[in-house]
Amino acid sequence: MNNKTQSSKPESAQSLTIKDSIIFYGLSMAASLFNFLYYPVMARMVPANIYGEIQFLVALLFQVSTIFMALNVITIILSVKYCHSSDLLKNKITMLSTLFNIITFISTISLIVILFLGGNSLHFNSPISFIMLGVAAVSTVPFTIGIGKLQGQGKYIEAGVMNMVGSFIKFAASILFVILGLKTPGAILGIAVGQLSAVAIAIILGKLVFSELFSLNISNINMLKIDKKLILSTGICVLIVNLLSVVDTIVAKTVLSPRDAGIYAGIATLAKIALYVVSPLMWMIIPAAATLDKQHSQVKKIFIVALALCLMLTIGYITFTDLTINFIIGEKFIEMENLLVYATIAMSLLALSSMSNIILAARGKYKNLIIQTVIMTTPVIITLLFIDNLNVYLILTAQLISGALGMIYYYIVYLFKRKQS
Repeated sequence: MNNKTQSSKPESAQSLTIKDSIIFYGLSMAASLFNFLYYPVMARMVPANIYGEIQFLVALLFQVSTIFMALNVITIILSVKYCHSSDLLKNKITMLSTLFNIITFISTISLIVILFLGGNSLHFNSPISFIMLGVAAVSTVPFTIGIGKLQGQGKYIEAGVMNMVGSFIKFAASILFVILGLKTPGAILGIAVGQLSAVAIAIILGKLVFSELFSLNISNINMLKIDKKLILSTGICVLIVNLLSVVDTIVAKTVLSPRDAGIYAGIATLAKIALYVVSPLMWMIIPAAATLDKQHSQVKKIFIVALALCLMLTIGYITFTDLTINFIIGEKFIEMENLLVYATIAMSLLALSSMSNIILAARGKYKNLIIQTVIMTTPVIITLLFIDNLNVYLILTAQLISGALGMIYYYIVYLFKRKQS
């Protein structure tokens, strides 16, 4: 009886049934839809300069939340690796969550201090926006850890529901706060309200335990030493690669006027749909990739779907550029329409490269993972450090090259593996 129970548990943690895959992807796409709708709705509700502020702060929030994206990736990989030892897995994830909680707290405080010190050069209307950014960053901790725990336990549908509920409440709360006149602070506060509400609902329904989301006990931190190569390489590389996708928004805020930065933020919103459509597939591919050759065909199929979605998006923009901008974000953003397709290609390549980066991490190819990350980061670093008169087009070019190099390297690794087989 016990043997039967133990053998079925790992299977659920490692792979999704076809039915669960469809439901999880549907819920994840619904969450991505609400996450995306946040931007065009804000773009229509506020002036261009305010929208530029919102996009800039969300980009910074993404940098903080990317820490927990890396945690989620590591959590799912560990869940597959230690699926036969639930107690050991639980302790490892608890220690890992504690470590990432501390890192996030330090990062959030540092970010707020930097923004307060350099806020004048960014032309923000209200310093309260920076405080709201801190609140939103703190709310990301239990929200992202909660989703990661559910996915790691094989509860993909529950994770999808939590993600969707949080995204919907974030969307609705932000609209309400902006209508009430809170502008940028309200738009950011809505994110915190949505994430904390989803966590509260999950706790009330008994899907999550509050104490496990805010653990600060590091007495057993040594148990992570055996997985230090996985944690360090995956954490750092996933963090860096995902940050590459927001560099353009940050650069636009620093080199353009407040109004022009807002206009570009609208174009970036459309281009980054590529990230939203690929993101749910990314979470589906991790358990399959972590089982090595057993799920190779599933990894390949998911990757092909991601590629097809990015191609469809790009072709759609090429065909209906003006119509897309006018319909989704409004005619005031039309003046930068020439950047839309170029930015979409760059974001698509970065999205696919990010997926390949996670596949390498899940398969334990840490050397390849580090090499790919260095290759992808180099064009952006060179552009930021050594090119005078930096502009949005140049940084988009650097992002495009980064994504292309990441894909080329992954394809080389893939061909080499097939040749060895």
